[in-house]
Amino acid sequence: MTDKMQLASLFPAISAESWRSQVDALIKGRSFDTLVTNTSEGLALQPLYSADEKERAAPGSGDRRRGVASSGGAWQILERAQHPNPRTANLSLLHGLSRGATALQLILEPDAFEQSPGVRAVNADDIATLLKDVLIDALPILLDAGAHATAYGDAVLALATSSTANFDTMQVYSACDPAAALARDGSLPGASEEIYTAAAKQAKHFSSSVPSSRALAADGRVYHAAGSSDAQELAAILGAALEHLRALESEGLNTAESAQQILFRVALDADIFAGAAKQRALRVLWSNICAACGDETAADSFVLHAETATRMLHRFDPWVNQLRSTASTLAAALGGAQFVSVHGYDESDALPSQLATRCARNNQLVLQQESHLYAVTDPLGGSGYAESYTDQLVEAAWQELQQLEREGGIIASLKAGHFQRRIIEVKNTRLDQIAKRRLPLTGVSEFPNLNDTPPTGESVDWPAELSAAAARADTRMIELPDGAPALADALEASPLGEQYDALRMRALACANTPTAALLTLGKQSQFTARATFMSNLLAAGGVHSYHSGELAGVEAAVEAWQQSGSSVAILCSSDNAYETMAVATASALRTAGCQNVYLAGKPAATLESELDESGIKAYAVMGMDAVAYLQQIQADLGVQA
Repeated sequence: MTDKMQLASLFPAISAESWRSQVDALIKGRSFDTLVTNTSEGLALQPLYSADEKERAAPGSGDRRRGVASSGGAWQILERAQHPNPRTANLSLLHGLSRGATALQLILEPDAFEQSPGVRAVNADDIATLLKDVLIDALPILLDAGAHATAYGDAVLALATSSTANFDTMQVYSACDPAAALARDGSLPGASEEIYTAAAKQAKHFSSSVPSSRALAADGRVYHAAGSSDAQELAAILGAALEHLRALESEGLNTAESAQQILFRVALDADIFAGAAKQRALRVLWSNICAACGDETAADSFVLHAETATRMLHRFDPWVNQLRSTASTLAAALGGAQFVSVHGYDESDALPSQLATRCARNNQLVLQQESHLYAVTDPLGGSGYAESYTDQLVEAAWQELQQLEREGGIIASLKAGHFQRRIIEVKNTRLDQIAKRRLPLTGVSEFPNLNDTPPTGESVDWPAELSAAAARADTRMIELPDGAPALADALEASPLGEQYDALRMRALACANTPTAALLTLGKQSQFTARATFMSNLLAAGGVHSYHSGELAGVEAAVEAWQQSGSSVAILCSSDNAYETMAVATASALRTAGCQNVYLAGKPAATLESELDESGIKAYAVMGMDAVAYLQQIQADLGVQA
């Protein structure tokens, strides 16, 4: 037996032309373009790809799509701290480190004004409490502190000085990105120029004194959460990086030194191939920018933090969130991220529970240590689909970046509202596709579980925690920069299933369980398909179904509706049954007092006018605006909007 079985040689080669001729014969005159899928990102996905024939450079060279020189080895598993109490957050961090986490991500909020996730570390003592018993010179520490990132970076360095930590081995990522902070909050605490200057000065200090640390970030997560396309997110990341390069140049750092100070950050949805391609495209784009700045090798210091997307988390059926997180973690591994953080499955509108945090950590451990996903460099390399997707993202993101630069850079574009408007356009297009169920969301718009209730996450006594933080704030660590605050229209988070989640929440708040009567005409073989379709559709809006069973005639249908106690009746059956029973049944229901009669499916054109006259209110068909339809059903059932 040979070591390698050459199975491909056993089959005759098929040319693309031969395949295309057979496809053309099968589609019988339809355009081939009908087989091409156009994504909400504006990319075209072909029905078939052959192997990529281009000669691609090895990892660490070429356009870096296959990885950079620092790639390789297992990624860092981030333990996220976001409980408002520093001591509680510290215990959570230590527990995570003892259970397999290899790095820390500190979600920091300097003020005690609202119930948002984040440690209320308002002074240096709080930072010391948060990092108590943590070997801060032995593992990476990422700081999420928005516009105050530089101050928190200084605080961690001050703590390291007092504890005689080794600055040569410290890996502190201040992750300052004023553009992302402006987009998220709608304001900066001072002039953007002053914040960039302060961050650049810290970066210069890091470069000489803390060589393994980074002061800056180019962060796309806020744009992604607000509904941007992947190309827009990439453009925003590069726009932020360019702002940093300009500020660093004024501090005397060259391209290579500047590149070593930037951490790149992306959010990944459950689309595995799109997420992996996005990371590959980002490396290509950054490599191009470094080359344009005169030092192509500067791209070798590229470090990427990938985080599971918050916009794909939903209130209901939280276990599906766990599956989504697994898919996006896989995407992070396939795309070559060096840091990965995973949101808890019950984190849609609360702090994650202990079980969710454990699952988020173990999710990575299984994929890393049992599946060994890190052991293969660029596993998508050479795939015609992956390479084409990467190239299309590079082109689309580059065009968006050029538009940002024409508008004066990302800060200027945000202040003028240009970038926000383009993101909202993409978001609305996607939400329209979701509303019409052309972009299905499992557990949300498709196959929802009506027995689910929203997860609660971790219980926090917010008034007590915020009051305690306010009391400690008399020795504030954060000093506001000088200059008039920068202002912009804040981007609002836009969960993919927010329209359906809102319908489910309204239904839960209703005093009586909203229920629609499904009047199934004829035999089971006639109505099963449409009754199943309607049950799933109604459940997506939190509406229960009353199934009548087989109905032989008009009188039986009216009696079944009366027994249901519902104000809504939906006729379900086959087209043939509609021909003989639908008009008479709808008329009888209206006579009996049912003012809300619907029909599942689209009747024949010859029957539609009669059905309209008999009182059919609307038809449920594939591709309709399901959200609008469900809103109408809820209104008929007395559910308050």
